Amino acid sequence: MKRFIFIFIVAFLISGCENDGGNTPEPQKILTSQDSILSYKGSFIMAGNAAVLKGDKFIFKVKMDSVALILKDSMGNYETKNQSVIPVEIKGKVIDNPEPMGYSHLIEIKEIIKILAERRENNLNEQN
Repeated sequence: MKRFIFIFIVAFLISGCENDGGNTPEPQKILTSQDSILSYKGSFIMAGNAAVLKGDKFIFKVKMDSVALILKDSMGNYETKNQSVIPVEIKGKVIDNPEPMGYSHLIEIKEIIKILAERRENNLNEQN
């Protein structure tokens, strides 16, 4: 009986020590965000007071700040098939949408690189 208890205790100690000595915890990798202001090419689509930016592989709700309002106001100066849609290339910062409904990501436009539509002729004459 003493021999059985001794073997049991030794087996218990050996099995308990196997997990402690061999594996050292790996340091956790801290994820850092890369430059969050990237270039995006897509269609700027207005619907009332809201807008979205739709590309080939993404669709973001647009934060309606001063830069987005400038883009909205300039839409009438360009020829497009649909007056509420204009192809653009912009730089922006994509964040998670704080509103639970709607799109999962929100883009804050930082810079309008290029509007990829032709300007209307009558607006060119008015500016000169």
